[in-house]
Amino acid sequence: MKKGTILITLGLLLIAAAFSLVGYNLYESYRAGKAADAIMDELEEMIESGVEDASEDGQSEGDTADAEGNTEDGGSSHKSGNTSPAGENSEEANLGELYPDRDMPSVMIDGTAYAGWIFIPSLSMRLPVQSEWNYGMLDISPAIYSGSVYQNNMIIGGHSYITHFRALRGIAPGARVNFYDAEGFAYEYEVEYVMSLNPNQGLILSDEEKEDWDLTLFTCNTGGQTRCVVRCVRV
Repeated sequence: MKKGTILITLGLLLIAAAFSLVGYNLYESYRAGKAADAIMDELEEMIESGVEDASEDGQSEGDTADAEGNTEDGGSSHKSGNTSPAGENSEEANLGELYPDRDMPSVMIDGTAYAGWIFIPSLSMRLPVQSEWNYGMLDISPAIYSGSVYQNNMIIGGHSYITHFRALRGIAPGARVNFYDAEGFAYEYEVEYVMSLNPNQGLILSDEEKEDWDLTLFTCNTGGQTRCVVRCVRV
């Protein structure tokens, strides 16, 4: 009888610990989501402001726009919230397209550099992306693991919080992925396939891999035993 009571007590303690862990994970996910949302709002405002300033500078040099935003040479004026493909219908030259070896520009927020943001319509996912890989900072937002959007080899990693990259597990081939850099230019990708990797297959994420992917997204699966990797091609 005494042994049975001990076992029941241990079982209850384990259940309580499991609920506590689930509660903690949900709290961390909520906190991470709030942090990303706050950064996203500020990031988008700063980038849009920079795009507007650049547009005004361009117009002051001779281009005038009418009320509908059309310039005298027939192109569209550069507006805040630019969502056109990079370099298309833009008064600004996309230096990243002209000079692929150029470092990606960034915006500083609270001492952290952000290269832009990622938007996946089918998942309603919209998250800021840090310029430098720092595992300790991933609880705020995903970050660039390696590569560059200009060289079509960018790899972005993030935690599997519900409010961050967890939904990547359910993304389907053909889904669109948009990346907006710190200068307001948009880069559009399409998911080619989704795969699961063991930790000892980490080299497949490095520059040493033989396969050439324009964009790779990755996060941990439940328990952290495997990684969910999303391969994308530029469109």
